Parts: sequence; structure tokens; C-alpha cells
Amino acid sequence: MVDQEMASIVAKELVDDLISFTTNIGLQVMQGTKVIEVRNHGLTKGDAGFYLISKDCYDLILASGDDRTDEDLFKMLPESAYSIKVSMAQSQARFNLHGPEEMLWVHMGFAVGYLKWHVIYTMPYIQDICSMCSICWISLEKSNFGLIG
Repeated sequence: MVDQEMASIVAKELVDDLISFTTNIGLQVMQGTKVIEVRNHGLTKGDAGFYLISKDCYDLILASGDDRTDEDLFKMLPESAYSIKVSMAQSQARFNLHGPEEMLWVHMGFAVGYLKWHVIYTMPYIQDICSMCSICWISLEKSNFGLIG
């Protein structure tokens, strides 16, 4: 088991160190729920989502997250997107799940659907993989499948 108090102390020390190392190089350090995020100052997950959506090569958008840093992404998504906050907290997302276990079932459902489509049609090309955010786009028409996060 992880000692939550010790983990909190170590995380705070890490954040302090990262801030002192990155102050003059245009990076931003953000502490979220069980995550410390280092990103280009001024860029958000919403910016990454906007960039990917602007490519217009998807038939479905699924974005999920459990942290405040995901709210920028949820906020910019089109109404047709499926956005899921993986907690019952208030959110810009359209849907909420109780926890990561439920999100795993959602991903498994997409995987099963993808595999059924894959067997009937052709193997889609995985276009982009990036750890910046949790966004997924699937295009059956254009043979694209992508996951981010």
C-alpha cells in the first residue's frame, strides 16, 4: 500500500523542484489528481483537441478524463462528441462515470466494436498517438482509428 501522506509530501517536493527548473524555459507545471503535468506554457489539452479535430478525419470523438486539466478539452469539443468525466464531480463533460473501472468497460466496448469492424472491412491506420490528452477519434469511412492518452 502507498502511504498517502508520504506520497503527498514527495509530490509537493517534485512540483517545487520542477517549477524551479522550468521557470525560465516556457514550461508550466500543474498538479492534478494523482498527476503532475508539465506542458508548454499556454497550451492546453483543449488546444491539442482542437488541432486534431481540425484535421476533420473522424466519425466519432470520445474524450475522457478525471482531472481539472481535462476540462479545457471537454469545453472545446463539438456537441456531437462523447465527453466523459471519470468521477461524479461537476464538469464540462456530457457524461460522468463513477471511476476508472467503468471507463475500462467503455474502452472494451469500443475495442470489441473496432475488432468486429476490422474483421469485416480492413485494418485502419493508427494515425497519431500522443500522451497529452484522452481523446479518441474513429473514422470508418476514411479508415482511421486513433487514440490519445
